[in-house]
Amino acid sequence: LAGWVCPALKHANGVCDDGCNVAQCGWDGGDCHQLCDFNECDIQWGQCNQLCNSSECDYGFGQQCLPNVDTFGESDNFTVCAQYTQCNAARDAEYNSWIADNNCDEYCNNDWCDFDGGDCTQCVAGSLCNLFWDLFVLFANGQAVDYLISGDEFCQLWSLIGSYDTENRFNCTTAFVPFDLNQDGQLNAFEAQTAAFNKNHGERAYQVNCSLCAIDVETYYKPWTWLQVMEYTSNATKYNVDLWASFNSTA
Repeated sequence: LAGWVCPALKHANGVCDDGCNVAQCGWDGGDCHQLCDFNECDIQWGQCNQLCNSSECDYGFGQQCLPNVDTFGESDNFTVCAQYTQCNAARDAEYNSWIADNNCDEYCNNDWCDFDGGDCTQCVAGSLCNLFWDLFVLFANGQAVDYLISGDEFCQLWSLIGSYDTENRFNCTTAFVPFDLNQDGQLNAFEAQTAAFNKNHGERAYQVNCSLCAIDVETYYKPWTWLQVMEYTSNATKYNVDLWASFNSTA
C-alpha cells in the first residue's frame, strides 16, 4: 500500500495526503473519503448522535457510537460489521450479504467487514463486475476503441438496461442524461456501471467497485482526474438523484 510516493507514516493517519490518494493506497486508507454530512451530524462528545453513526463520520468521531472495549471484546467483527456499518445496513434485498460474493463493495472494504471477505483484491471470472466489464468493452468500443459510451452507443444498450423504466416514460436519449454524472456527453465505465446496476441493485450500484476487472483503473474512470474520481464516486447517489429530479422537472 505505502511506498515512496505514499510514506507509511502518512498512510491512514487521519489526514488526507495527496501522495496516498490513489486507489492502490485505498484513497489514503480512507483518509480522503471525507463523506460526513456535518449539516446533519452534530458532534456530541461523550455520547452517540445517531446521525453521526456511520463509517463516514467515524461512528460519532472517536467511535463514540461503537461498543466500549469490554463489550466489543466479546463481539466478532462480522457482528460489528452488521450492526455498525453501511455494508449490511444498506444491502440490496436480493443479497443476504455483500461480503465474500466476488464483487468489491466499498461499504464493506474495511477491517470490521474483513475487507469485504477479500473481494477487493482481484477480479473473479464470472462475477457481476467481470460480466459488466466484458459488456462495457463490447458496447463502448463499438464505434471507436475509446472505452467511453457515447449517446449512440448507449441507445444500443437500451434493450438491456431500459427495463428499469417500467412506466415507459423515457427513451435511450432522455435516459442518458441522469447517468452522465459530470454532463460531458459520454459515459465512462463507472457511469455505465451505475446505469447497468441501477434497477436490480439499488444503492449498491453507486458504491460497488468494478475497476479491478478493467484493464487498469485509469481506463475505468477516464477521462476523470483523481480528484474527479473522488468527487463523483463519493457523491454518485446524490448526483444521480439530483439529475433525475432536474430532468423530471423539465420532462
